[in-house]
Amino acid sequence: MFRRLKKVVNAALHETSYKYWMKERAAGQRVLQELPKKGITIIRWSDEDMRKLEEARMQVVAEMYVKDAPKYKGVLMDQFRFLESLGYDIPDKYMQ
Repeated sequence: MFRRLKKVVNAALHETSYKYWMKERAAGQRVLQELPKKGITIIRWSDEDMRKLEEARMQVVAEMYVKDAPKYKGVLMDQFRFLESLGYDIPDKYMQ
């Protein structure tokens, strides 16, 4: 009985999450289409510039927050592992 209920609940959670994700993606696309009509220019940075920005962010987080809150290191490592699982390239020096 419990296993069946667990499967039903998990299926409902996945369905709800997927619908929410799709709704938010669609809303984001609508916003991106409307911004230029309102005179807002969307600037897309190069992949290289985005990589540099992300690495700078990781460096600041690793240096400042871990130093000020040593218990945060475990949380940070969990976040970096999660990002790696999504395909982000986390430099080895941050995975220690």
